[in-house]
Amino acid sequence: MVIWITRLLGVCVITVLLAGCGGSPAPNASLACPTGSGRPLEGLAHLGLPCLARPARTVTVTAMHGRPEVINLWASWCGPCRRELPLLEQAHRTVGDRVLFLGVDVRDSRSRALAFLGDHGVSYPQVYDEAGAVARAFRFAGVPDTVVVDARGHVVYRHAGELDRATLEAALAKLGLDVRL
Repeated sequence: MVIWITRLLGVCVITVLLAGCGGSPAPNASLACPTGSGRPLEGLAHLGLPCLARPARTVTVTAMHGRPEVINLWASWCGPCRRELPLLEQAHRTVGDRVLFLGVDVRDSRSRALAFLGDHGVSYPQVYDEAGAVARAFRFAGVPDTVVVDARGHVVYRHAGELDRATLEAALAKLGLDVRL
């Protein structure tokens, strides 16, 4: 009987230790934020924000990360944001590494944002903007808002409000991508 209890306790300890290795809840590994500060975007000052899934890592939102970018401001409490996020995820998966998709969670709860992203399978990088600094830098009035930046750091497309399929395809076309979503 003592041997059986000892083995059971051993299994329980190992299970708890292994479960603790992933964190709670484990953020989607592909939400890892880009590294490096890159070349500044045209006309914008340096602005670093914490990675949503890994708050210890800071991302320079107003700098290029080696490729064109689609930067989308959103919040989990925003209905239009919730509707457009699956389309952005589809575009991210379609264009792959040719374009960096970067979500900016604005004035939101970090835990609600991570739960929402996990529930909807969003895999592109996200940063956390508790104070709305990115919206001020880009002079956006609210969420959702999207800006598309070419590889030289020039803003080539801006859209205020919810994206639809045709609008996102037109935005990607500004980067020279013929994408059908």
